[in-house]
Amino acid sequence: MTRRRTRGAGGLGALVAGALAAPPADVRALQTATSLEVAAVAAYGALRDLAVVRGNPALVRFVQTTMFQHDEHRQAFQSQTRALGGQPQTAPHPALASVVDQATPTLTTPLDVVTLAETLETVAAHTYLADLAQLEDGASRRLVASVMGVECRHAATLRVFKALLQGAPDLVRFPLGADAARLPPGSLVAGVPEPTEPTTGAVAPDSAALPQ
Repeated sequence: MTRRRTRGAGGLGALVAGALAAPPADVRALQTATSLEVAAVAAYGALRDLAVVRGNPALVRFVQTTMFQHDEHRQAFQSQTRALGGQPQTAPHPALASVVDQATPTLTTPLDVVTLAETLETVAAHTYLADLAQLEDGASRRLVASVMGVECRHAATLRVFKALLQGAPDLVRFPLGADAARLPPGSLVAGVPEPTEPTTGAVAPDSAALPQ
């Protein structure tokens, strides 16, 4: 009798230990968020080396600055994953990496580059907005919210770039100075087409989580 109870208790203990070792939902979401940042850093690194980017000082500045910020986000998400007892993600999100790999050889104009970059930023912003409704840990919510704000600014800037490239490509530069008066109608509004970002482009919060 005693041995059977011991074995039963041991089996239950193993199940409990396994459950405790499984990454919680917040960890899985942070791992997926990290994968988006890893993919973004790699993508901007590839864009930085393209001749079509090197020939446009405004794009060079945007790509370099944004890549640095995404790497900061990667490190922050990895640190928070560790704080929750999880294993940090180091690989890019497979779906986003696939989009970048397929698109990169076809990038021949600044508009092509900006369109791809907007996709990266939109997916991240939508995903983090969706995550905020699901995250339970307060520190994780604050981190994701702060990063989401940066991604929204990135996306807004790229949308303005797109509007300018289609109507006044010479105005894609820093600073605009007196030429701000030449901005095409609606070009600035293009940066924020809706009162709030939707979540239609979000990836599933556990779509790049590490195996349990």
